[in-house]
Amino acid sequence: MLEQSERPNKTMLTLFAVAGVVAILAVGFYFLSLRNHNIYRLVVAEGELHVERGRMLPSGFEPYQPADSALRLAYDPIPVHSDAKIMREEYNDRLTLDKALFMQLTGWLRQATEGDTAVSSEDGQRYLLRARRIPSLVDEQLRELQRLEADMEYRKGKSIIAQIEKMRQEAQLSFKRAIDMGTRFRMEAEQSMMLLNAAAQQPVIIPAPIVVAPPEP
Repeated sequence: MLEQSERPNKTMLTLFAVAGVVAILAVGFYFLSLRNHNIYRLVVAEGELHVERGRMLPSGFEPYQPADSALRLAYDPIPVHSDAKIMREEYNDRLTLDKALFMQLTGWLRQATEGDTAVSSEDGQRYLLRARRIPSLVDEQLRELQRLEADMEYRKGKSIIAQIEKMRQEAQLSFKRAIDMGTRFRMEAEQSMMLLNAAAQQPVIIPAPIVVAPPEP
């Protein structure tokens, strides 16, 4: 009788022990999954910069797709230049992710402002617009973006001048060929060449800086 009464007790103890182990494993699984879910990273794949977040599992990542539409505009994949590379690091919160994303985008943007041929002006404009959408920007970061935007405008102006000069030379060459080939508009062609030469020798007038008044309180 004693042995028969001990068997159910042992069975119950075994069941409690198994249940306890399962509960511990379940709690451990949950906390590991929660920790992984709060990790972010930046990845360049298939010509795009992706923001990824840890799955609700102990390991693995998936595209970060926040429910808020404004956040999606900041974290959606963005096309990058062909030589774009990035250090794969993991970030434990979104604020740290934002800082890393800002540094990466402004680093590429700075390459565009310095005339790096690997990063086109179109790439630079795209990085500038995306950097402005990062939700946690502080005043210093906004000022840095303004300085970089000013540098982009300078590069844009230089590019326009180069295009104008190229077009001026092409126009002069066309007028010269027309004259050499006996065009009926010889006089107009010669006048146009004189105007182009005169325009090339005109002194550059630098306009006064535009002063933007601060907004009224």
